[in-house]
Amino acid sequence: MVSKYFLLFLIPALVECRISVKITAATSEAEAEVEYGGENVEIISDRERETFDIGDRSLKRAVEKFADAAPTDVYVRSPTPWNDVYKTYNWEQVKRILKPVRTRILGVHTKPVIVATREFENHSGVKAKYNAAIKQEIQETVSNTWSVGGELTVGQEIEYSVNFAAGSAGGKTSLSYAASWGNDTTKEKSATLGSSTGVEVELAPGQAVVASLTATQGTLDIEVQYEARLEGVVFANYRNKYRDHYFWAFPVTSVQVAGGLPRTVSSTEKISIGFYTSARVDIKDKVTTGRIKQAPAGFI
Repeated sequence: MVSKYFLLFLIPALVECRISVKITAATSEAEAEVEYGGENVEIISDRERETFDIGDRSLKRAVEKFADAAPTDVYVRSPTPWNDVYKTYNWEQVKRILKPVRTRILGVHTKPVIVATREFENHSGVKAKYNAAIKQEIQETVSNTWSVGGELTVGQEIEYSVNFAAGSAGGKTSLSYAASWGNDTTKEKSATLGSSTGVEVELAPGQAVVASLTATQGTLDIEVQYEARLEGVVFANYRNKYRDHYFWAFPVTSVQVAGGLPRTVSSTEKISIGFYTSARVDIKDKVTTGRIKQAPAGFI
């Protein structure tokens, strides 16, 4: 069937939008949000030819199955002999396209923690008021771990934006960074949790209290799935002509199907976000452990 062959067309428009992942942390799966977009498009590399099993030998076999004729030579990108056929005929080189295709929230795990404690004691002979403010530096974290389906040559980093606001203890914190595809990474954001004002307590002579900064520590686990595929044409040269032509351009996806070659490569990224929420200051009598006062806390 002549209709399945392509010759002098397929002029590409290389439009690339950086891959981005935006996450809003929360204490429940219903409130957590994940947004993703963009793609990475690059001319296929030698390493990626191995990943998609389109080295010269397997590609020739696949072209033969597609066209019912064995080619003399096959190429997937510039430069080629004969004055670079891809440029001469404006044929589309084979490109690898990588993009995120779906996400899912694996779970949210929380536990109560004591972030810091501080003691106050009235050493005078009269009642006195004390500012029982307490604060502590904490680390909010984001870790990325990968399970890749094959080696890809991705020259552009992925952009991440993590908003801790929905799962934070008052105030706003966020973290933006870029990381290479397929590389495990860990990022940290320092913040100060506590209450610097408004925690006044009156103590009797000799009375002592313990102020505790408590919070709920949370971990949000997310999975992002990526898919890589190919576009463009395979240049096949026939020394003795094939259907009256030496040079042929065959769609790489059609060649992959004919040869039973993998059409996509899937990879998975797990993102774990550590954050704090529901912070407060509890003031209790040191002797009786009875609660004297409770005050809200947050990022300061």
